[in-house]
Amino acid sequence: MKDKFIQATKSQYAIPALDAFFNQPIINTANFIQMTGIPNRITANNVLKSLVEAGLISLHKPSEGRKSAEYAFNSIINIIESRDVY
Repeated sequence: MKDKFIQATKSQYAIPALDAFFNQPIINTANFIQMTGIPNRITANNVLKSLVEAGLISLHKPSEGRKSAEYAFNSIINIIESRDVY
């Protein structure tokens, strides 16, 4: 999975992003930024967008007003639930 995150993002933040999703399989953008240490929202959004486009994560809930979007790490959730949730 580590290699897939690196290939998808082509970013120095690929491993921190993977670690963040292992710690919290459903995460909002604000928590993602805090957990990864990404210095700005634009970079964080680009990393998330790359991971969604690669099919590694999915948009769980879109942003609403001041609420951050939520993203889900489908693979780990399906393993935890022992069934296909996403």
